[in-house]
Amino acid sequence: MTTETHKAIPEAAEETKILYNRLKELAIDEVISYDALNQLIGRNVQNEARGYLQTARTWLRDRDSILVECVRTVGMKRLDGSGIIATAEHGLRGVRRAAGRVAKKTICADYKRLDDEGKVRHNVALSVAGAIRMMTGASGQKKLVAAVDSFQDRLPPRKLLDVFRNGVEKPK
Repeated sequence: MTTETHKAIPEAAEETKILYNRLKELAIDEVISYDALNQLIGRNVQNEARGYLQTARTWLRDRDSILVECVRTVGMKRLDGSGIIATAEHGLRGVRRAAGRVAKKTICADYKRLDDEGKVRHNVALSVAGAIRMMTGASGQKKLVAAVDSFQDRLPPRKLLDVFRNGVEKPK
């Protein structure tokens, strides 16, 4: 009986390494065209080689704290601090919309016909979706801005929940 050995994590493709090294060299706010990236690896990073580009971007984010985002139809741009925050805020707007869709889908269930476990799961889903919508909405963001400003750091989850329970406390 023969057994094949497989690596748990495959070796990174050479194309990924090339893209990673080139993107790592970008200065803040510098843009590199898709054509330039295509020429580096001899493949189209917007089509069949998209996975290599995505892996390189993930490595940059996770290993180097460098965020490189798409500039539509142009190429890739290394973001500065304000660009990174804008990306985060854009992502939170998407999370808020997704939570709203989850709630709308969940209320389609015939609650009266659910068993006890189903009712609990239904209520948990609606509660979590509601909490996300509350925290990511305009009034929730105002509360968080005030709390973070007085705390002078990101809020630990317990303090974040306290803000929505009790309002902003004065720093001690």
